[in-house]
Amino acid sequence: MTATPEWPPAFSVRISPRAKHPRLRVLPGTGLEVVLPRSMRAETATAIVERHKEWVRRTLDRVCGHEGVGQPAGVPGRVVLHGGAAERVVVCEGEETGEADAIRLRASREDPDTALAQLRDWTRAYAAATLGREAAVLAGEHALPYASVRFRRQRSRWGSCTARGAISLNTSLVFLPWELARHVIMHELAHTRHMDHGRGFWKTLFAMEPEALKLDKRLRSAWRHVPAWIWG
Repeated sequence: MTATPEWPPAFSVRISPRAKHPRLRVLPGTGLEVVLPRSMRAETATAIVERHKEWVRRTLDRVCGHEGVGQPAGVPGRVVLHGGAAERVVVCEGEETGEADAIRLRASREDPDTALAQLRDWTRAYAAATLGREAAVLAGEHALPYASVRFRRQRSRWGSCTARGAISLNTSLVFLPWELARHVIMHELAHTRHMDHGRGFWKTLFAMEPEALKLDKRLRSAWRHVPAWIWG
């Protein structure tokens, strides 16, 4: 059962010189943002949020999920990967812990920012090793070569591909169930052949993954798997 987000939610207001109309955005790790054109006063944001109450509730729950908005992003005791497997996290101040299977962070216990920065670096390296390897395997199996693949922390995209075949994947894919992370990789590989989402793209994607539409639907609420500490 899904918990109903508290009301009213916390939100930020941003005045954009490019905006022509007010706009609502919900980003993981940030929460609700109200974007206003310069012609509108910041005080109008509350009424806009209230007017779109049901959309805000649904979207906050879908994007932020159980992590919530504004929760403390302290050093976690464990990291849950691929939707299930857990890795222990140990902060050590130079001493050996004897826990070879744990993620060991070299930092003072009074310095969580340094420890979290190391944990984010570890996550990116883990993503590059595991998902980078999977991308190479899938590209070889389906004859879909790419120019490069890199990993970045992104709040609004799981992946992207340029016309030259440079693929970018979200580091946070490591927190998703494996089949969803793999689906994103296949989606971007299909773009190395078809940049749009036309018939050719879907034919290529379905050849790799017949359940692509079901997985695509599950991705809409997949941000709930991403822990708050990854954003900094």
